[in-house]
Amino acid sequence: MPASFFHLGRNDEVTILRLRSEDGTNRLTRQCVRALLAVFQELQSEEKALVISGNENFFSVGADLGEIAGLNGPQAHEFSTMG
Repeated sequence: MPASFFHLGRNDEVTILRLRSEDGTNRLTRQCVRALLAVFQELQSEEKALVISGNENFFSVGADLGEIAGLNGPQAHEFSTMG
């Protein structure tokens, strides 16, 4: 799981997934969404709460519009169905 997209913190009661990015905006790229889906799959079997957070300024500014603008039709459809 790429640590560049998020940090996982755990204790006995809760897992905290904190979104992160170099610029602090936590944009959702296709690579980021794939990494999140993978970690959600891994965490599914844990019987504790999952808290998803961002940083002190943003949870997430949303999808990376620069990346989306470069997608063709099938790629855009795939991205739209990811989450």
